[in-house]
Amino acid sequence: MLQFQSSFGTHYNPIRTIKLEGTAQSYSHNEIEPTGEVGTRFSLKTQTANATARTQFGRAAGALGLQGIFRQYQPEGDEAFTPGADNNNVAAFIYQEVPLSRGDVEDQSPRLQLGARYDRLSIATRPDDATAIARFGAAQTREYNNLAGSIGLSIPVATAVSITANASRGFRAPTVEELFANGFHAAAGTFDVGNRDLRPEKSTGLEAGVRAERSGTFAQLNAYYNLINNYIRPVTVGMTDVDGDSVPLVHYSQDDAALYGFEGQVETRLAYQLVGGVMGDLTRAKMRDTKEALPYIPAARLGASLRFDNGRQSFGGEARRVFAQSRVSGDPLDVETAAYSIVNVNATWLFTVRGRTVHSLTIRVDNLLDEAYRDATSRIKSFTFNPGRNLSAVYRLVF
Repeated sequence: MLQFQSSFGTHYNPIRTIKLEGTAQSYSHNEIEPTGEVGTRFSLKTQTANATARTQFGRAAGALGLQGIFRQYQPEGDEAFTPGADNNNVAAFIYQEVPLSRGDVEDQSPRLQLGARYDRLSIATRPDDATAIARFGAAQTREYNNLAGSIGLSIPVATAVSITANASRGFRAPTVEELFANGFHAAAGTFDVGNRDLRPEKSTGLEAGVRAERSGTFAQLNAYYNLINNYIRPVTVGMTDVDGDSVPLVHYSQDDAALYGFEGQVETRLAYQLVGGVMGDLTRAKMRDTKEALPYIPAARLGASLRFDNGRQSFGGEARRVFAQSRVSGDPLDVETAAYSIVNVNATWLFTVRGRTVHSLTIRVDNLLDEAYRDATSRIKSFTFNPGRNLSAVYRLVF
């Protein structure tokens, strides 16, 4: 992975600073058959480019910018259940915050927040040979253009306490898997068939909350209600044969949906360099016409965390209790899940060499107690558990 970042001042008051960022990543892997031959190859290259300007127009402060995400995906072999494809997403955005009072009380005044974003996204398939063309069709392109926006209000009600309200309009374009899949999806254990007539999801959301921050303590509670038109969901329509095995046949469908719930978090400094916190969230989701539950919706959760951080070493962990999920769609793969508890721990060390290069070593253990559990959001929960204990180590250099 390559990463670039630079920022500079403009000495021009409406646009105070400009920040430029870019990344380039390349990933590939081969899947080896029992015979030792390479059965399937996967290659993914991703580039991002962002330019963000901090602005001050009169009393309005905010940002405007351009963003680009470019992705080239190429699968080859028996388990390639989608064609190769280029995904290009270019967007322009603006966000401004305006105090509604003048003079000495401006810092404590209600604030109006306005945002807008225009996206131009394309998906162009690249079947690489006659077999892929016969399976996925000739090369074709889907283009999606959308203007999204939001308006919000933040009102101080006491020292360091404010209430917020926000209304937004957004969208999500279908993915190459949802549009063009036609094959056995080994990771999900299903034979997936895309729907080339899928339309973008469009959402209208309302959110309200309260936020408080004082003396090392931060607390926030939000409630939300989202209406999503053309919600895309996988639907099991029967069984089909794959190399002599009967596997679920999955198509993609669209329905109008409603999602609502709340989330809360409290974090406080318990002692010098020691921070503790609690969190919780709950989501409900249903189709608006039939009132049936949507598939693969997360279960309610409660959690607690504790971390020590002195700037060079940090140690911490979190424990989460995930409750049973009985609100399922009735799809054969969307089964109910039992309650479970998960413990994760981590440690990070930072040190410098010759006063210039920063080294970072992070050790993380997920599912420390090796709990056997099924995640309500998992497409494989009907026949297998989520991963058990996992140990990872990440070493980074910053220079």
